[in-house]
Amino acid sequence: MAGAPELAADEPLNAWGRHGTTFAWLATALFAAPALRTGFVMDDFLQRLVLRGDLPELGLGPATLYDFTGGNFRPEEWLGRGFVPWFTDPALHIRFFRPLASLSIALDRVLFGPSALAAHLVGAALFAGVSAPAFALFRGVLAPNRAGLASFLFAVASGNSVNLTWVAGRHVLVGGLFGALAVLAVVRHAAGRAPVWLAPLSIAFAMLASETCLAALAMIVSYELCAREGPLRARVLRALPWAAAAAAYVVAYSLAGYGVKHSGLYISPLTAPGAFLAAAATRLPCLLGELAFAVPSSLWGVAARARGALAVLGVATSGLVVWLAWRGSAPGAERRKVTWFAFAVLLATLPMVGGVADGRMLLLPLFASAPLVASAVDGTRSLRFGKVRLPLRAAGAALLFMHVGVAGLFRLAGTELMVHVSRAQRELALHTDVSRCRPGSPLFVLTGADPTLSLFGGSLLRYYRPELVRLHPSLTVLSMAQARQRLARPTRDEVRLDVEGARRGVTIFETLFRDTPLVRGMKLDFTRFAVEVLGVADGLPTSIAVTLPEDACLLTLEHAAVVGRPLPDVGSSREVAYEPGPLGL
Repeated sequence: MAGAPELAADEPLNAWGRHGTTFAWLATALFAAPALRTGFVMDDFLQRLVLRGDLPELGLGPATLYDFTGGNFRPEEWLGRGFVPWFTDPALHIRFFRPLASLSIALDRVLFGPSALAAHLVGAALFAGVSAPAFALFRGVLAPNRAGLASFLFAVASGNSVNLTWVAGRHVLVGGLFGALAVLAVVRHAAGRAPVWLAPLSIAFAMLASETCLAALAMIVSYELCAREGPLRARVLRALPWAAAAAAYVVAYSLAGYGVKHSGLYISPLTAPGAFLAAAATRLPCLLGELAFAVPSSLWGVAARARGALAVLGVATSGLVVWLAWRGSAPGAERRKVTWFAFAVLLATLPMVGGVADGRMLLLPLFASAPLVASAVDGTRSLRFGKVRLPLRAAGAALLFMHVGVAGLFRLAGTELMVHVSRAQRELALHTDVSRCRPGSPLFVLTGADPTLSLFGGSLLRYYRPELVRLHPSLTVLSMAQARQRLARPTRDEVRLDVEGARRGVTIFETLFRDTPLVRGMKLDFTRFAVEVLGVADGLPTSIAVTLPEDACLLTLEHAAVVGRPLPDVGSSREVAYEPGPLGL
């Protein structure tokens, strides 16, 4: 498939064909600039503490920042640091092989110290590095009008906001850069314009950076099978080495002990195939819906009751985009490309359903969805649709509106949310008030619905308030319930925490730590405290009895501030209000 196809006589260059790539680069710069205001957020703090040498006992290092439970993971020790809640499965296993991405973050600190701005500038440069081969690929395989539009859609995609505002998500950019180079190298090699070794070398580097390398391999396999000319046997033989590389990577990854186990949020098809398929039933259509119609897949995590509707919307809009692109393309080479893009979107997105359904993981699938959507929009202008041109052009206009207008707004909103979270997390840490707690007393979080307190609170305080952690070295998460609670102390040795109201809210972060439900009557003994489960709903606690030390101090989120108080008097109780944290959870 050499070069771009020739334009038909009735297809003059439009604005996208003349200036689309320029528009795309301008959008890349304009949307990246606001992200530079973001500080560190979420996992950034744990990674910075490891690089600072503050947590040597965790066994993590510059090349293993993503190997969360692969060092010296001892659940109770992590529990006492506020990194996991009490109901964490003792066999929790979350290990990612991302040495190249990890080392890139370590290099940030060596070169630029604790500067968040410098780290985000590196991220912006990496995103530009991914965009360059994307735009080159589009120009090489699409007509100019479609190539320009595809480049712009890639640049403004809403999921890219997190990739530019979250340093710990760097693996997507590093893996995406080498994956993008591999895809482009394969296409150019087929046209005699790239050496044969460039694509395998790029894939090897992608494998050292992120599991997203599988998306690049899916793109290549789909290209060899669907876009190339020739007999089926020849196409299968060309695709086979790339499919074998994907299989070998997955097998080696698993045999080396990497992957996830015993998490209800991160799910591996190798260790929990049934759970993976069940998760894919809603996660995959939601991700496809973002690629096809710019509906943010992050809604999967915050609107659990709408997952069915989001899945239906994702399937319907994906089908519409593929049909419009197919009907609006000329038979032969153009339609082979549409087939390539359609299969590539599906295969490249499938590996992403094992994690959080989030647009940040769609960087490489965008290589296929952006040209597919551009082909659909441009195709609605074709006379091949005959008498139904008007409604189909309306469909094309709707696609353009969603991917340019709505996606752009979500992109800006996502960036502003992360800027807000970074500032709010810093303020929470700096203004945490434990003045009413006895020196040395263990801290227990009662309102951990927002991961700022439950998942990242321990590292957040260690980063901004090391003197507080030295005074109170133990921090434990008792509740992640997204609901109002009641705290009572019926006896001197027992504290009860009960969820109030008819419905117990659940966040996706609460499902991260175990894949089996809690049961009533379960008892867990720890060094500083013990828990008995008195009530459950959907496998999560609604009522617990906790034996706490006499000097325990209870932390709650109150009016955007973390406040510590000693245990209530025996025989008394009080309401623990639910208040959304910086992430709105």
